[in-house]
Parts: sequence; structure tokens; C-alpha cells
Amino acid sequence: MKATALLLFIILSGIFSVNAQENFKVSQTLDKIQLNKVEEATKLYWKWDKDEEPVKAVKLLEKISNQEADNWVAPYWAAYISTQLINSNKKYAGYLDKAQVFMDKANSAFAKKPHKNAQPYFHALQALIYRFQSFKYAGLKDKKNFDIYKEKSLQELNKGIKVSPDNPVLMVLTATEMGSNPKGDFGKIIASIALLEKAQVKFRKINDRSPADITYWNEHWIKFWLKRLNPPQKKST
Repeated sequence: MKATALLLFIILSGIFSVNAQENFKVSQTLDKIQLNKVEEATKLYWKWDKDEEPVKAVKLLEKISNQEADNWVAPYWAAYISTQLINSNKKYAGYLDKAQVFMDKANSAFAKKPHKNAQPYFHALQALIYRFQSFKYAGLKDKKNFDIYKEKSLQELNKGIKVSPDNPVLMVLTATEMGSNPKGDFGKIIASIALLEKAQVKFRKINDRSPADITYWNEHWIKFWLKRLNPPQKKST
């Protein structure tokens, strides 16, 4: 499945030019008051000087979600920020279950107010949540559930790629999937770097950004991963 995801991504991204990720803005689905509320919450995440800020962001987004049943952007962001809290510190492990609860809520609200160009980002975020679930079971040495959630993550990634093969958020997820454990496979490393660099170019084309937009939430991963996949060369003596 992993190889299938990579092959499908490379083939389709070379054939088609899909601009959904550049066209979609959350302002297309939220009114100005709703947008301002979500922006104020997500600004805390983007600021993130202290862990209290993303935790507060999640609480604010949850409050907005509870008040506005048709607002899928708030629980979507609450789900994503929860994954980043998990990634930052083991003490936030409980946010993994919260991430899925928020994701389910976002899906329910989205079903009432769908937007075709936003759909790939739902597959992307669900793939990420399943990836963290697989990490949890890897840590517990539970191979059965690790395999289940690994497969679920790749399936969601494939679904997103099929509808939006030129999407930089999906490119980054694909690259980090391959690059997380290349086991000396230089082909995977080269492909991961190529996807990250391609995504970087596409992200730069996204203008008029709102801090609440969902079209670039993993852009800031690229610098870290390029550095990880391109270790400094030893100077020859």
C-alpha cells in the first residue's frame, strides 16, 4: 500500500495540474464573525511560545464548535492542533482521542455544508490522526493494531491523492511517511526530498492567507524534514 500511494502520487501529479489547494479559503464557508473567532484561536497556535497557547487554542475552538453546529473549521483546527500537542510532549497523549472526536465533529458539520475543494484536507488530517494512532500502538508493541492504523492512514492518504494529486499538504504527508523510516533506501529518501521541495514551491503560491486557512497547515514541517533527510556532509580531510 505504501508503494501504491507513492506511485499513484508521482504518476498523477505529473499528469494533472489541480489548483484546489490554492483556491479554497475558509472565508468561502464562514461568515466574517465566524472567521474572526476561528482566526483569534488559531493565532494562538501559530504563535506557540508556550504550551499553554495551543491548549488554549483547542479550548477556544471547542467552545466555538459547541456554539456553532454548522462550523466545521473550528473542530477541524482543534483536531489538527491536538495532533501537534501529542507530537510536542508525551504529557499530551490524551489529545489523541480528542483529535478523533474533533475530527468526527468536523466531518458531521462538513456533511451539512460541504465544499468540494476542502475534501482533500479531510483525508489529509484523518491520515495524520491514524498515523499517530499507529505510533501509539508501536510504542505499546501491539503489532496488530499498529498494522491496522498504518493501513488506515495510507488508505486516507490515497483517497486524498486521488481527488487532489497536486496538493502540497498531501505531498508533505507522503514525503514524511516515506522519510520517517527509509531503512537505507535512498530511492525513498530522494523521492521524499523531491516531494518536499515541490510542496514548498506550491505553498509559496498561496496568497492572502488567513491563520484559519487549512491549505498550508504542514508547510512549516518542510524545513525540519529537509534537514533530517539531508544530513550535513562530513568535510573531507
